[in-house]
Amino acid sequence: MAMTEKRVTVTVPIVRELASAGAIESVVVRMDEAGQGLIAVIRTAAGERIFSAARTGVRYFQSVDGAISALQVCGLSKFEVDANGWVPRTKRGKQTELDI
Repeated sequence: MAMTEKRVTVTVPIVRELASAGAIESVVVRMDEAGQGLIAVIRTAAGERIFSAARTGVRYFQSVDGAISALQVCGLSKFEVDANGWVPRTKRGKQTELDI
């Protein structure tokens, strides 16, 4: 049986609290290793945590706009975007057409 890595997550209320306290060192929006979508990695002195939905675990974004919107709701306006491995929706459809 394969072991899966447990990911440490953080919810919106906690991110807001950390942002208000100035405890967030950086935020990186990047592609998930499994290719499920974009994720936001929140870095604090205590380590890295992945932005999560309230009850469902890791929050996956299908667009950079969606990630920006969610982070702004938490009071965050500065972050890095690592687009390595991510293909925008507009390009995904065109790529499929080109592959035919």
